[in-house]
Amino acid sequence: MQSRKAAAAVGAALVVFAVVLFFVLRGGSSSGPTTKGVTVITLHHGMPVGGVHDITVDVGDPVQVVVHSDIRANVDVHGYDFTKPVKPGRTVSYDFPANLDGEFEMEAHPVVNGEEQENGNQIVALTVNP
Repeated sequence: MQSRKAAAAVGAALVVFAVVLFFVLRGGSSSGPTTKGVTVITLHHGMPVGGVHDITVDVGDPVQVVVHSDIRANVDVHGYDFTKPVKPGRTVSYDFPANLDGEFEMEAHPVVNGEEQENGNQIVALTVNP
């Protein structure tokens, strides 16, 4: 029974790795501007590899962000007021319509000893054009 659980865990990890690798090879992980596509962000110690990612879309366009982290963190989108937790070695996906125009930050707040750290690290600068 234990070996089946271990095999399932390894299989799930391989699927996540394959999805992230797919997006990386598609070019979605660059730290440069991303417009109307999927942005893949890897967090190393809570900081975005390659720096803060710039995303520019128009109102009504989808915003699609995949975050992979090596630490436990809560990732939030200011202005849109939602948060998703991400566990070490795991991936969280954001897929929402850009229904508010303006400039917004996406931050990763490390969780240490079960407590979310107040100071987060900006990982995305989101610009939504009217």
